[in-house]
Amino acid sequence: MPTPSPATLAVFLVIVAFVVLAPVIAGVHAVPPERRGKTMRIGLTAATAWLVLTGLPIGLGLITAQNAFPAMPIFLLACFAIALIFAFSRAGGAIAQHTPLWALVGFQAFRLPLEIVLHLWHGEGVMPVQMTWSGANIDVISGIVALLLAPAAQRSRVAAWVAGCVGFGLLLNVIRVAITSMPTPLQSFPEPLVAPFYMPINYIASVCVVGALVGHMLLFRRLLQRPQD
Repeated sequence: MPTPSPATLAVFLVIVAFVVLAPVIAGVHAVPPERRGKTMRIGLTAATAWLVLTGLPIGLGLITAQNAFPAMPIFLLACFAIALIFAFSRAGGAIAQHTPLWALVGFQAFRLPLEIVLHLWHGEGVMPVQMTWSGANIDVISGIVALLLAPAAQRSRVAAWVAGCVGFGLLLNVIRVAITSMPTPLQSFPEPLVAPFYMPINYIASVCVVGALVGHMLLFRRLLQRPQD
């Protein structure tokens, strides 16, 4: 696989850092001031553990393009399961309840620069075309919708619902395209997707996709609660 340019890789790592740190910061603000220091330490430890544990199988060569099936589907299912457990846990509930609606919606804006990076990576030979807006992945719309509707979401739950449903639907499409692009029996696109089998691009799945999923679940938890005002 061609190596990404230093500039695009740096931007990608900034996006990964944002997605990892956002729930930590939200969790800190969801607890009383006297508990924020401890919550910050726990959150940073959990975020670091997630990066290490989801990076090791790729970094150590335990999951490669050659043994992608069934290793990668199992790995992804485990990541999604843990993400959903967190989203519906007590900690997830506290974050959903205490984070402003505009922030829950606006969090998904990270998908706009991420899609720009993917588009540039296609030009560098890193990503197959179907993973960009020139192909079957139009997730860039999610980032744009999040940016446009975040200011209105604090006043209008309808705006928050629209942003959440559009983003979640497009996230499911991204997952579909990615799964049917990897070198497994499910591959249906001519050019295989092998970038997620290399560090640190593997964090597209275990951080960016998982982060977007958690973000949507937290938003939906908040919207399904009775309005406080």
